[in-house]
Amino acid sequence: MMKRARMIGTLTWIGLVAAALMSGGCGRAYTVTMKAPEDIERYNAIHVENPDVASAEHTEDALQANGRYAAFMKEQLIQAVQEKMRFELCDHLDGDTETLSLEATMRIVYGSQAARYIVGFGAGSGSIDITVRLEDPLSHEIKAGMHSNSRLSIGVFGGDMDAVIEKSIKRIVDDFFAQL
Repeated sequence: MMKRARMIGTLTWIGLVAAALMSGGCGRAYTVTMKAPEDIERYNAIHVENPDVASAEHTEDALQANGRYAAFMKEQLIQAVQEKMRFELCDHLDGDTETLSLEATMRIVYGSQAARYIVGFGAGSGSIDITVRLEDPLSHEIKAGMHSNSRLSIGVFGGDMDAVIEKSIKRIVDDFFAQL
């Protein structure tokens, strides 16, 4: 009887761990520094550009989601400049030699939640690739850069691509500003 209770407890624990792993899917963000910060001490302001967001899907829903994620990314970048940086936030570029331009590019494949749920094994995979960089707007020299990619190929009920995208945005912003 004791052996059976222990086995049921072990199986329950394994089931809970498996469910937790599957609910998140394979959506971890991997970041890579493309260019370590260089010569940014002489700048005192940052202008946050509107993020460039595009997706493989061109449906009305995808285009609306792209707009939401562009706004979310810009909000996260502005918040990071205000909270974590010694730089002043600048509303526009006016040819000032002491202002950097902060740019973000996102390429999204929303994939098919139904295919991930029904077929699994990578069918209907979604992905997001993000690049963030600080550039001198006059010389166009990149002063710092980072790239992130995340994939969602499985998950309970097909996984949640929205959660993967938001987590990826937060992760790259945190990682990028941590290195400055």
